[in-house]
Amino acid sequence: MAARESRVALVPGVRRLIRASAEEHVSWIRANMRALMALTDHDPAAVHALCGVSPGTVRNFVGGTDSALGNVLLMALALGVSLGDLERPPDEFRELMARRL
Repeated sequence: MAARESRVALVPGVRRLIRASAEEHVSWIRANMRALMALTDHDPAAVHALCGVSPGTVRNFVGGTDSALGNVLLMALALGVSLGDLERPPDEFRELMARRL
C-alpha cells in the first residue's frame, strides 16, 4: 500500500514541475517575441499583415494572454525565427539575434 501512496503523491509533484517549466518557457517565448518585434521594428499590425494573425491576438500574446500554438508559430515564422529560437532564455536569444542581424 505504501508504494501506491508514494506514486499517488508523486504525480501531483511531477505535474507542478512540468507546469512550472512550461510557464517559464512561455514567458521566454513571450519576452523574446516582444524583443524581436522591437528589434525588427514590427508592430502587431505589421505582424498581422505578414501572417494573418489578428493584431489583437499579437498584442495580447506579447502582453501576457495565452494564444494557440499555431498562432505563435505563424508570428514567429513571419518574423524569421522558429519556435525553437524563441524558446530560449532571453539572454541567449539576444545573443542569437546579435549573431544573425
